[in-house]
Amino acid sequence: MRAAAAALAVTLLIGGCDMASSPPREQRAGDVTVRVDETDAVTALAEEPLQAGAAPMAWRVTGGTAGYGGAGQQPLIGLRCLRAAGELLIERSGAGTELTLAAGGIERTLPAERIGEDRVAAHLTLDDPLLAAMAAPQARLQLVTATGDRISLPGGVAVRRVLDRCRQPEPLPAPDMENGAAPAAIDVPTLPPAVAPPPPPGAR
Repeated sequence: MRAAAAALAVTLLIGGCDMASSPPREQRAGDVTVRVDETDAVTALAEEPLQAGAAPMAWRVTGGTAGYGGAGQQPLIGLRCLRAAGELLIERSGAGTELTLAAGGIERTLPAERIGEDRVAAHLTLDDPLLAAMAAPQARLQLVTATGDRISLPGGVAVRRVLDRCRQPEPLPAPDMENGAAPAAIDVPTLPPAVAPPPPPGAR
């Protein structure tokens, strides 16, 4: 028994030394979370480790809109459904008159217009092949910033959710019942007034 216990102690000691002498593994950033309507969550692989103290970048999807950026910060890129026009509005931070975006070997440089303080936007039709490339599983997007820098970010599920919502038929408007308004009356055809039959002969 003593010999077995001594052998076990030597084994644990050697194992502990190996663990202590092994080099630490490189710590990598976790997955980028895609938050969908605050109820559904899907993950997309981050391309590079996050810097110390940097806010985690994520897609946040709500209905027909999505934005990629850090929590509480202005998104680097945003998507907005324009169902009536059959288009997707693509926004990026920064100034300029162009918006350049690439995915799956397809690149577009689109004329952009200013839509707010330090923000521009461009339009793409819903059948544009670039959108299909952006929505493909495990897609990687390349966005050119206002300063000419090219940054990479995940595509895939977040873009697909917005496109699916935008391609759905527009819902019919609800009947106006505000302030107790009654629904419109239905026209019902009226019958002609009844005519009394003539009196029988000899009747007074």
